[in-house]
Amino acid sequence: MRRVIHVHQQRIRANIKAAPGEELAPIIVRTYKGPHYANTARTTGPVEFIYNPRRPLSCGARLYAVTDSEVVLDPGTADERRI
Repeated sequence: MRRVIHVHQQRIRANIKAAPGEELAPIIVRTYKGPHYANTARTTGPVEFIYNPRRPLSCGARLYAVTDSEVVLDPGTADERRI
C-alpha cells in the first residue's frame, strides 16, 4: 500500500498561537483509507522524497515523501499506530 507523508503548514502556524496541550498534529500520512495525523512518524523501510513545484498534490504539498513500507505514528507513546 502506498503512503504519502507531508507536513500541514497551516497547523504548524496555528500551533504557535495554541495553548500548551491544544496543539494539532502537523504530520499527515495519506493512504487510500484516508489521512492519519501524528506528531511523529517513522517508516520501517525506504522512503523517496519528491519535490515537484509545478505539480503539487491536491492538498497543495510540493515536497512530500512516498513509501510502500509500514509507517509507525507516534512511536513509543500510548497513541502508537501502525499503518
